[in-house]
Amino acid sequence: MNSIIDITVSLHDGTVVWPGDTPFRRVVEHLFEDGSSYILSHLVMTAHAGAHIDAPLHVVEGGESVENLDLGIFIGPCRVVLHEENRHIDSTDIGRMNLNGVERVLFRTKNSQLWDAPLFREDYIALTVPAAEKLVEIGVKLVGLDYLSIGAFGEDDEEVHRILLGNCVIVLESLDLRNAEPGDYELIALPLKIVGGEAAPVRAVLRRTEHT
Repeated sequence: MNSIIDITVSLHDGTVVWPGDTPFRRVVEHLFEDGSSYILSHLVMTAHAGAHIDAPLHVVEGGESVENLDLGIFIGPCRVVLHEENRHIDSTDIGRMNLNGVERVLFRTKNSQLWDAPLFREDYIALTVPAAEKLVEIGVKLVGLDYLSIGAFGEDDEEVHRILLGNCVIVLESLDLRNAEPGDYELIALPLKIVGGEAAPVRAVLRRTEHT
């Protein structure tokens, strides 16, 4: 069995993005069939397309940008927890998940099935404000979710980001966790080194541990 689970959403011309964001587009400039001896392309995209991290600068004026983040937070023990309810994740849910001592947590919800939908869905599952506050309280350093935003669509989205990023809790968004069973893993999700970046794409994978 392959010990590495790819939890990265593929980037292609149909990748779903947040409403109003620049869609992903790969423009090929040189092709073999056009007589070129190589293929060359350029990418057009928002920094928040596909699997990506949000740095504090995303919502905190003067906050850390991507290139200044401690890379250690993106590699290390991680717990995948399952939230099966068809509602947002609240502080009471966090309390039942036994996350004491866990620095990296990924929430697997019904959202992972939404990657098969061609259009953005407003009814995705997200963290509530009290849930974000609870994660800060128990010392989580990185939190991930299986859709485009960690906060619910609407006014709470920005507040959830502010609570987490304002307390230096890194946000990992747009994950595909369909193949990740609940349990403990090693997370590897290194961001591109974008100077002054408020966000950056990642190739996110989980590696099974002996205890998974």
